Amino acid sequence: DARFRRKLTELCAAVVGGQTLAQAAVGAKVFPPIALNLITIGEESGQMSTVLDRLARGFDRGAREAVQKALAMLEPAFTLVLGVLVGGLAIVVIGTLYKTMMAVGR
Repeated sequence: DARFRRKLTELCAAVVGGQTLAQAAVGAKVFPPIALNLITIGEESGQMSTVLDRLARGFDRGAREAVQKALAMLEPAFTLVLGVLVGGLAIVVIGTLYKTMMAVGR
C-alpha cells in the first residue's frame, strides 16, 4: 500500500531527525495503541529487541488465528457448493439415463 509506505518513510525520517521511535510512531499513526505502548516501554527499558520480538510474535499469532478462523468459516460454504455441484451433476446424469431408457423402451 502506497500510503503505508509513505507513512513508514516519514517515520524513518523523523527517527533520523532525532525523534524517538515511539514519538515518530505516534506521529505516523500506523501502529495500534498496544504497539505504541510496547515501543515506548522498550525504549525506556533498553529492551527494544525483546519488545519488538514479542510484538512481532503477537502480531504473527494474531494473523495466523485470523486466517484459520476465515478458513474455518469458508469450509462449510465450500462443502455446500460442492454438494450442490455434485447433486446437480447427479440429476443431469440420471435425467439423461432416464430419457435414454424411455426412448429405447418405445
